[in-house]
This record gives sequence, structure tokens and C-alpha cells, in this order.
Amino acid sequence: SNMKFSILVLMIASMLFVIGTAAFAAEQTGKAGKYTVTFMTTPDPPVAADNVFTITVKDGDKPLVGGVVGIRADMPAMTMPSVYKTTPGTKPGEYICQQAYLGMEDAWIITIKVQQKEGAVSEGDGQVDFPIMAKLITEAIPPPPRPKPVQPASANNILYIAGGAALLLIIVILGFVLSKKDNKK
Repeated sequence: SNMKFSILVLMIASMLFVIGTAAFAAEQTGKAGKYTVTFMTTPDPPVAADNVFTITVKDGDKPLVGGVVGIRADMPAMTMPSVYKTTPGTKPGEYICQQAYLGMEDAWIITIKVQQKEGAVSEGDGQVDFPIMAKLITEAIPPPPRPKPVQPASANNILYIAGGAALLLIIVILGFVLSKKDNKK
């Protein structure tokens, strides 16, 4: 019975980990056409003010140098998109947006568009969406409570959930096998 209790605690901890990490990861990675795009915000979590967006783009295992990376920030609750340009960062394949202004505390969808060359569409160009949640800079005057928006599923979130579900299934099977073993004694 101690074994069953331990397995139950492990199952609950695994579920909480999956739920917590799937919501809004600090660093998110996705595919934009043939490119692998990694997106990070500073500060983390982002704020309803100016933020720095750092995007890293790879073509296979090589950084994309000299590409064009555009950013569009949409708040699903309202129609207030913003478009930002990036400049090359300090590392190969890194692109920075120094002043990505998010006007309100809420859920935002950040769309990263990657092109190999300025002004020309190339095979493999594409775009990818990343969900983020902008927070207030200060909680001096708390905002009125409101329902949380439903977040669209991203590839990262689905992978976290699938991995957690597989781990949970393994734990359940292990618990079942161990309980059968205990019953035979």
C-alpha cells in the first residue's frame, strides 16, 4: 500500500508538471517553413509595455544568417495587431526586436515570419505562431477579474501533453503490475 501511495503521488506530480509547463513556456520552438525558430522574451514573462523579443533561426543545423525575420503581435481578444522589424543579434542566426510593445495585459499570439532574402520569396520560407501572456508591470492596482482566454494549441504544447500522457500511462501500467505482484504474495 506504500507503493500504491507513492505511485499516486508520482502520477499527480507528473500531471501538475505537464499542465504547468504546457501553458506558456519561457522559450518556445517551432517550424516556420523549413526553418527551426526559437522565440524568447525579455522580461519573462513578457509585460504590457516594451519587451525584447529574441528569435533564433536555423536551417537544419546551420544558423540562418542574412535572413529577414518579421514579427506580428495579435491579441485575440481585440483587433490590435502590431508589426515589428528585427535586427541581427550578436550570434549567427539571432534576430532581435528591441521594442516589442504589447499594449495590454492579456494573451497574445506572436507570429514570426522567416524569409531567406529581403524582398524575394524563397522555397522554405514560412511562419510560426507562439502564444504568450503579457503581465502588468506592477500589481499596485490589481485589474478586475476576467475569464482567461482559451489558448490555441501549439506544437510545443501538444508535445508536452503527449509526453506527460505517455509518462502517466507508464506509471499506471507499472502500478497495475506491482499491485498484481503484491496480490500474488
